[in-house]
Amino acid sequence: MNEVGDIRELERRLEELERLAASMDEAGLSELPGLLERTVELLKELNSAVDDRLSSAERAVTELDELLDGVDLESFDEELKEQE
Repeated sequence: MNEVGDIRELERRLEELERLAASMDEAGLSELPGLLERTVELLKELNSAVDDRLSSAERAVTELDELLDGVDLESFDEELKEQE
């Protein structure tokens, strides 16, 4: 799934979570266990999705750091010092 699809899926889950929270006020005692179970499932899914995105971002940062480590900026630094 692409990034836009991922975000839309997260939004869909959040909307469902909001609906569940709103429905708990009006739910009878017999309905609460099912609502709470679905709420926990959604929270686990959201947590997993956020963890995946964080891991992906960490990998991207690591790759960028590795690329930047290989770049020699000394000549630019010297030129900046001369301009000051």
